[in-house]
Amino acid sequence: MAEERQDDQVPEPLQDGDVLFRIQMRVADAFFAHWKRGLVSLLAVLLLVLTVGTWKNRLRDAQRDTTASIAAIDRKMPEVDQLAAMGLAPLDDLNDPARVQLLEAIARKYEEVAGAGTKASAAEAWLKAGDTWDRLGRPEDAARAYQGARDAFTMGPFGHTATNALAAIRVAQGDTEGAATLYRSIVANSDDYLAERAQYDLASALGAGGDTAGAIAAYKDFQTRYPDSSLGITVGEDLRALSGGTTEPDEVVEPDEVVEPDEVVEPTPAPE
Repeated sequence: MAEERQDDQVPEPLQDGDVLFRIQMRVADAFFAHWKRGLVSLLAVLLLVLTVGTWKNRLRDAQRDTTASIAAIDRKMPEVDQLAAMGLAPLDDLNDPARVQLLEAIARKYEEVAGAGTKASAAEAWLKAGDTWDRLGRPEDAARAYQGARDAFTMGPFGHTATNALAAIRVAQGDTEGAATLYRSIVANSDDYLAERAQYDLASALGAGGDTAGAIAAYKDFQTRYPDSSLGITVGEDLRALSGGTTEPDEVVEPDEVVEPDEVVEPTPAPE
């Protein structure tokens, strides 16, 4: 009888269906115990995705609007004649009040659009404003606009171009150190032709400012960084000019061959 009772106490092995059923029940219990928290988390994620998507769409629309506004202002820019386009004449007659007034209005309109834009589109508008002020011969206003382009979007072609233009203004004003700092920032943050050109302009600015040692170092750094540059010949010539023509060994001129004089033949005395 004792053996029969022990046999009755042995549980039957679980079938596959029972195991699956128990797992399903545990999952259901966990779900119903925490469904409110899960629903809140899901709604939070969906709200975040919706917010980010809406913000990106608005940003994209704003950039498109800024680009369209810039294009509309571009169409108002007065054309230049062929001589001016070739650099043989000034772009504008600044003695013409109507011309000056038009350019001033265009520059301010660019700045207005830049203030409403973001990143690359704002940098483009600031850059065009700076170029317009530069046409008017107003370097301080141009420098302010170029700085606005750098503040809006330091990286990228617009930011680097604005930095280069701002450095050129500093060179014209005699601020060699300020220009050198700007050129170095382009070299450090770019690896394309803009950086190559900035390295060359850095060396030129240092040379023009009287820092011969710094200019020579900058030219040599250029040769190291850009050995295949199209500016290589110009860099070599500038470097030789600064170094007094000692950057390459002088050609060794072989002495002329010494020609031995012909042997003097004594005349034979005549017989007596």
